[in-house]
Amino acid sequence: MRIAAYGWKAQGTPQPIASGARAGTRVIYAVGPDGATIEFMQPPATAQDY
Repeated sequence: MRIAAYGWKAQGTPQPIASGARAGTRVIYAVGPDGATIEFMQPPATAQDY
């Protein structure tokens, strides 16, 4: 991940949301050098993305 170059550390690996309105979205958390935590969400690919 590019964030590692700035001192951020991913917590685990991206996990897909299994159900609900965000089904298929991949989620991962990262912790910064100051201890702040952020969440990254990647929506699932659609036909328009290809």
